[in-house]
Amino acid sequence: MIWVLIIVGTCLALLLIVAAFSRHKKSATCEIKLVGSNARVDAKLAPEGTVLIHGDLWRARSADGSYIASHTVVKVVGLIGHLLLVDR
Repeated sequence: MIWVLIIVGTCLALLLIVAAFSRHKKSATCEIKLVGSNARVDAKLAPEGTVLIHGDLWRARSADGSYIASHTVVKVVGLIGHLLLVDR
């Protein structure tokens, strides 16, 4: 009985380790390539929201602070950390 508990515990621990390492993280080199790219607004920007770019969801803010409706195509003009600055 104790061996079953040890095996199950070990399997659960390995599963948690694999899940922790499999998380998708945005790399710093990718951010630089995003400036100048087009993105589609997922959640309205008022002035902050989210955009889809290259299949990834990013936090974004309109560069001039204006409202931008969802499904609008915008251009990435800059970034602050992992927050994209976009313009129509």
